[in-house]
Amino acid sequence: MSNILISGDPLDPQGSDLIHQTTSLDVGKPVPEGWRVMTGNNLTSTITRTAYRDELDGYGEVESELLSDLLEVRHEITRINETAGMTIFNPTATSVLQGHIDKLQNGE
Repeated sequence: MSNILISGDPLDPQGSDLIHQTTSLDVGKPVPEGWRVMTGNNLTSTITRTAYRDELDGYGEVESELLSDLLEVRHEITRINETAGMTIFNPTATSVLQGHIDKLQNGE
């Protein structure tokens, strides 16, 4: 599946972000509600839809995985800085990362 962010900030995902999705569907299978057939052949059809992020299937799961990934990166930055005994990673970038972690943890 291809996802294209139409409106919103890619570094600050919100439920109100507009996403355009495109995927393929085997011929003969029903087109899911809200999707449109764009083109096809004897085997597959290309279907598409535009929806708000919070309408997408599994949005909460993706958000949870993103938080987990960001926490892992933050842990690695801390570990590397502590091992080196000094700041290796750009403090501003680290602060921005922490800001995104905080937003996800607070449900913003």
